[in-house]
Amino acid sequence: MPRWETRRGAPDGARRCGRGCRRATPAPARPAGSGCCSCRPSFQAQIWSPRERKPIWKSFRELAEAVAWRQEAQVALRRGTLRAPSPSTLREAAEEWLAAAEAGVIRTRSGDRYKPSALRSYRQALYGKVLPELGSRRLTAVMRNTVQDLVDQLVAAGQAPSTVRNTILPLRAIYRRALLRGDVAINPTLKLELPAVGTRRDRIARRDEAASSARAKAARDSSSPTATVDRSTR
Repeated sequence: MPRWETRRGAPDGARRCGRGCRRATPAPARPAGSGCCSCRPSFQAQIWSPRERKPIWKSFRELAEAVAWRQEAQVALRRGTLRAPSPSTLREAAEEWLAAAEAGVIRTRSGDRYKPSALRSYRQALYGKVLPELGSRRLTAVMRNTVQDLVDQLVAAGQAPSTVRNTILPLRAIYRRALLRGDVAINPTLKLELPAVGTRRDRIARRDEAASSARAKAARDSSSPTATVDRSTR
C-alpha cells in the first residue's frame, strides 16, 4: 500500500491541507465546531531513491494523479531515467562549467582545450538567451520540452537558424558533462527539432581555377557538333 506523505506527524497521510485550512490549525487554537477541512487538499506522492538516499516527491490535486505518478516514477527509477532533484540550478551549473572550461579542466570531445573565442560565444549565448529563461530552474528540472520551447521562442522571434543552433551548443556541453558525472539521468538537449541552416554560399573561384575552368569549357565547345557545323559553313 503506497504511503502518502503530508507533514511529519500528520494524522491523515492522504491529505495535504493549505496553510489557512482549519484542519492545519492546532486543535487548541481552532474555533469550536471547526474540526472539518476548510480547503481543497492536495496529495503528495513519494518514492525512495536508494542511489541518492533521499525521497522523490510530487504534489497533485487529485489522488488518482498521485497514484499514477508514483507508479510511473517507480518504473523510471528502476530504468535509471529518474533522479532525485538536484540542489544546483542551471545558472550555477553553467557558471561552474565555464570556469572549469577556462581553466582547461573541461575539454572538447577531441581532448583539446576550448578556444577563447568559443568560450566567449558560449558565454554570450548562455547569459544572453538561455539563463534569462531557464537559469533559475534546477538542473534536473529542465526537460526536453523545456529546451524545445526555448528553441521555438527563438525561431518565433526571428533568430537565424545558425543563431538558434549556436544557442543550444553550450547547453549541450553542460548536460553532456552532467550526464557523464551522474548528476542527471537524461540529456534534455538531444532529439530537438532545430531549424535547418541554409545551403552554403557559392565560393568564389581563384584566378587559376577560373582560367582552368574557362579552358575546359572552350575545349568542350570546340568538340561539340554544333561548333563543327558552324566552322564548315563559314
